[in-house]
Amino acid sequence: MKITLPVAYEYEVRLLKSKVGKKEDGIACSLEEFELASYSSLDVHLVAEWRQSWKRDGRVTNHGLNTKSSGDFARDLASNRALARLVLIDGKFHAPMHYERTIFNKPIMAADLIDLMSEEKKTVFNIFGSTTEGTLWHFRTADLIDRSGFEREGEKALEAVLPETHLREITKNDLEANKAKIRTHLNRMAAVDGVIFVEVPEPCIAVEVNDKSVTMTLQVRRDDASDGTLYFPLTDYEAANDHFVANKEGKETVVRKVADLQVFIPEALNANHERDEFLRCARNMIDGVGDDLRRLPKEVGGRWYDLRDLYDQLHASSSEDDLDRLQEAVLNLAAEISNQSDISENVREQAEIGRQLTERWQQRPLGI
Repeated sequence: MKITLPVAYEYEVRLLKSKVGKKEDGIACSLEEFELASYSSLDVHLVAEWRQSWKRDGRVTNHGLNTKSSGDFARDLASNRALARLVLIDGKFHAPMHYERTIFNKPIMAADLIDLMSEEKKTVFNIFGSTTEGTLWHFRTADLIDRSGFEREGEKALEAVLPETHLREITKNDLEANKAKIRTHLNRMAAVDGVIFVEVPEPCIAVEVNDKSVTMTLQVRRDDASDGTLYFPLTDYEAANDHFVANKEGKETVVRKVADLQVFIPEALNANHERDEFLRCARNMIDGVGDDLRRLPKEVGGRWYDLRDLYDQLHASSSEDDLDRLQEAVLNLAAEISNQSDISENVREQAEIGRQLTERWQQRPLGI
C-alpha cells in the first residue's frame, strides 16, 4: 500500500542579491509517498498469540484467552487491548505495535503513522516493552516537523511547508537522506489488516527471580542475563509459568507481562536453535580440520581458509545471505575432503558431520 508521510528537512540557501554570497538556513516539510508492505490476515501465518501487558509497569493475569480470530486482525486487536500475536511474513517474525493514547494503549494503524512522527512524547511499545525502534522518527524528527510549521488536525488535508526561495537559491538540503531513513524503518514494517506489525527476533519467555522480585516477560535470549534468569521457548509456556508461580511466595514485586500463551505452529519456533546448531557445526569443522591442516593437500587448505575467513566475518545478526554463503563454504570443504584419498578418518568424520548438519540447516522451518 502507498502512504503519504511528512518529511521535515533542513536546507541551505544562497541569497541572490548578496554580493558576498551570504547563506541562510531553513526548515521545510515535504509530503512524500512511500510503499508499505500490506497483507490480510489470510496472507500471514499466525504462529502464536497471548495476553500482553504493553505498558512498562503493567501486569496481566491468567484467565484464558477467549479471543478467536475473526479473520480481521484490526478488529481483534482493537477489541482486546491485551491481545498480542506473532506471525510469519516471508519467513520472518512480526508482532504488532501499540502506543499510549490517554490512559489506554491501542494498536497502531497505518493511518496513525503521521501522528507517531510528529508527536515526540507518545510511548510506543512492541512485544518486548517500550521502544522507539521500528517507529518512523529518528532523533530530532518530531522537533524538525514542529519547527517547520507542519500541522495536522484530524482528517484535514495535508499541506507541505515549502522552503523560502524568493531571491534565494537552494544550495543543499537533506530531504533525500531523511526519506532514506524513513524507508529503512518502513522496510521492517508491514500492515496486516491495517495494523502495523514490526519485524522482531524470535521471542522467548524470561523468568527472572531474585531476593525481592519475580518477573515473567517476553525477551530475546541474552548471554549477559543475570544468574537468576531462566529462558523458555514459547513452546514451553507451561514450564515457564510453573517456574514463575513456584517463586512468587514472599516476593515484594511480582510482575507477569505475558499470559495465556498459545502456539499454533511450533515448528516455526526452532529457527534460532537450528541456526545455533549450524554455526556450532561450522566452528567445530574449522577447529577439527584445522588441527590437521599442515598434513592436508593445498586444495583442502584453500577451502578451509575460505570457511574460516567467512565465519570470522559473521556476527549475531548475520543475514540469511551471510548464512547461505557460510553453508556453501561448509559444503565446499566437505566435498574437497571427500575427493582426497589420503585423508585421516578424523577429518573425514568432521566433513561428514558438517555436511549432515548443513543439510539440516537447509531444511529449517522458515517460510512456512
